[in-house]
Amino acid sequence: MSNRTQLASWQALAQDAAKMKKTHLKTLFAQDDTRFSQFSTQIPGVLFDYSKQLIDNEVLLT
Repeated sequence: MSNRTQLASWQALAQDAAKMKKTHLKTLFAQDDTRFSQFSTQIPGVLFDYSKQLIDNEVLLT
């Protein structure tokens, strides 16, 4: 198996991470009032909240 850092998907995520590093989380919430509902999901007894991470739609599609 090859080194995972050589995969195109890994490199795309690394580029997205570098771009998002320059963005403040407050800015992401200010730009999208549906951020919590868009970046969270729930199953009985467990809430997965990704809204407080430096991600955007582009990262989810990568």
